[in-house]
Amino acid sequence: MSGCVVAVIDGSESSAAAVDWAAGEAVTLGAELRLVHVAAAKPEPPADTPAPGIGLLLERAARHLAGRHPALQVTTRLRHGDPGVEPAPAGAEAEAGLLVLGAPGPESSGGVVSALVARASCAVALVPAGEREPDSGEVVLGIDAHHADQPAVDLAFATAQRRGAVLRAVHAWGLPPAAERLSYAVPEEDRGEWEDQEVQRLSDTLRGWRERYPAVHVHDDLRLLPPDEALVAASARAERIVVGRGGTRLSPTTEAVLQRARCPVVVVPAT
Repeated sequence: MSGCVVAVIDGSESSAAAVDWAAGEAVTLGAELRLVHVAAAKPEPPADTPAPGIGLLLERAARHLAGRHPALQVTTRLRHGDPGVEPAPAGAEAEAGLLVLGAPGPESSGGVVSALVARASCAVALVPAGEREPDSGEVVLGIDAHHADQPAVDLAFATAQRRGAVLRAVHAWGLPPAAERLSYAVPEEDRGEWEDQEVQRLSDTLRGWRERYPAVHVHDDLRLLPPDEALVAASARAERIVVGRGGTRLSPTTEAVLQRARCPVVVVPAT
């Protein structure tokens, strides 16, 4: 991952968590951390001159991080606009290798943030509010073994290697349509055969990455669940979840995971 780490700060509890998480990422990556804030547009002061309260928000965050990470290069940037429409400055992701925001709370629809995640040209991490100590440091990769998102798999393996973490590859699968229409329970031997096929497919899909990252311990995790339920369940023990994104719209699965995951979720664009 190249470029700086950009964290959006807005004074909310989730953005405070996002800034702390982004600082840890920047330290790990050896990258600059840029704190950005979008303030309601005013005729005065000029666009890049902080108003007193806004400047204090950025200044306090920078001082807090300097105390925790003395070697970390932190810069701040203010832009005027409508935070309800544009939670991050236009083009912020163009300079970023990773854009980090606080996850919308349960009272928020999250539509504006979702739109930003869907169009961003770099990976975007959404960090939920609140203190949380995961049961493990696992990196969870949400993967469809039938159509793997290569950039997301690349990032998940690289992250696990950098952190010395276990990579849990979660592949959700379902019974064939014909089995769903049966009026009797699916025989266990049939279910086992279908599951074996999915196990082999996931193993085949990840083989190349296992060869490129031999130091990464990969745990293949197949779940007979809808994809969003499988990933939300995995988030309880994860340090982060990594998922791919195709196109400029988020899938219903990704939307659900962003709303319900209990750990940071990193969404990686296909290109």
